[in-house]
Amino acid sequence: MLEENSNPSLSSSFNVYPFPTSIKIPIAFSADNEKGYTIRLMDITERVVIHENQTCIVGDNQYQMNLANIAKSVYVLVMQKGDAILQKKMVVL
Repeated sequence: MLEENSNPSLSSSFNVYPFPTSIKIPIAFSADNEKGYTIRLMDITERVVIHENQTCIVGDNQYQMNLANIAKSVYVLVMQKGDAILQKKMVVL
C-alpha cells in the first residue's frame, strides 16, 4: 500500500515487487534529478532493520534489497528522497 506523500510524480513511479517476497526485492523508481535517497526497512515495532543511503540518477533507477537474513514478518519499506517520503507494506516469507 502506497502512503500519501508530498510528491505525486515520485509516488506514481515507486514500485516494489514481488509480494510476498523471500530473498531479494527490486525497488524501482524514476527521478528527475541526481540526488541522495534513503531506504529503510522497518519491522512492526518500527525498529529499523535495514538502512541504506544511495544516490539516484536522472530517469529510471533500480535498487536491489537483500532480505536473505531478515526474519519472516510484515515490514514497512520507507524511501525518502528530499522532502518526499514513500512507504509500502510488505511481507517477507
